[in-house]
Amino acid sequence: MRVGHTLAAPVLGLPSSVALSVVLSVVLSVTLGAGCGPTSSSPAAVRPAAGVPTTDRDPLPYTPAPSAEGRAGTLVSLTAAGGEDQARRMLPALLRAIRDADGRELTDLFAEEVGAVRARRASQPAQARSGIVQRILLYAQRGLVPPDVEIGALVDLERLTVSRASDFWAGRDMPQVVLPTDLVLEVPLLEPGRGPLRTVLGWSVRGHLVVRPGREARIVAM
Repeated sequence: MRVGHTLAAPVLGLPSSVALSVVLSVVLSVTLGAGCGPTSSSPAAVRPAAGVPTTDRDPLPYTPAPSAEGRAGTLVSLTAAGGEDQARRMLPALLRAIRDADGRELTDLFAEEVGAVRARRASQPAQARSGIVQRILLYAQRGLVPPDVEIGALVDLERLTVSRASDFWAGRDMPQVVLPTDLVLEVPLLEPGRGPLRTVLGWSVRGHLVVRPGREARIVAM
């Protein structure tokens, strides 16, 4: 860039010392400005990966589905190891809510949509939580489960088993609302609980609950 010739005309007529000062100032500004810009040898600016927040204060655009394992370069939500204990606690909570005809507790226990474990086909539509709760309350308010009965008298808590949905449905299609990382509870019924729980939940000799563990665990199928 021939700065000297370009700036010669504007400084004509000025004292030589002043003209030289002006030329040097402009040349210095141009040089510094050029040095600040990117060059062919400078590394390219690193851009955050799509979906990753710019700073730790920026919220994620979505919450990834839970996964049993993670891979480098991908966003996942890992399932906590304590999910089994959390899932086991959901069964007594459900039975107490039925016994007490507690509509608020029932609403907190179920997900917005609830699938059927024994659905005839995986594509069978899920039921709305409101309908499930209303149906349970309809029977619960009739006192089918006596208010003084112990939960341990209805189901065999010692023989309760928990497995991953991916294992429970191995070789079969899972209901659409169920994730492979959800937990399936298989509940053996005791004789006093078979009649009431058949009417209220449709269980006979054995019942099933599918629980999605997390900060707020929910029943997603039964």
